Amino acid sequence: MTEKLHKKDEQIDGMKKSIEGLESNLHKAEQDKQAKDNQIKTLNTEMARQEETIGKLKTDKKSLEDTIKKTQSDLAAEEEKVNQLNKLKQKLESNIDEVCIFENFE
Repeated sequence: MTEKLHKKDEQIDGMKKSIEGLESNLHKAEQDKQAKDNQIKTLNTEMARQEETIGKLKTDKKSLEDTIKKTQSDLAAEEEKVNQLNKLKQKLESNIDEVCIFENFE
């Protein structure tokens, strides 16, 4: 009977050690989970910040595109004015030349 009792005590001790090992593994797993949860939280925060930055950049890009379109339109209008003024200048120069030629004949 003592031998049975001794075997049972050994089994109990073995089970206690197994339980302790399992509890230790559980504690390590909980710590790992907490660390991973913190990493996820940090990454989610960073993603939100980057998404906000992307939104701002898209707004800035749209604004710059609008500015470029307006500037290009303004430039085209100014180029048209320059072309018209150059044509007028050529006509005036031609008229001056004609007047000078006419005055030389008189």
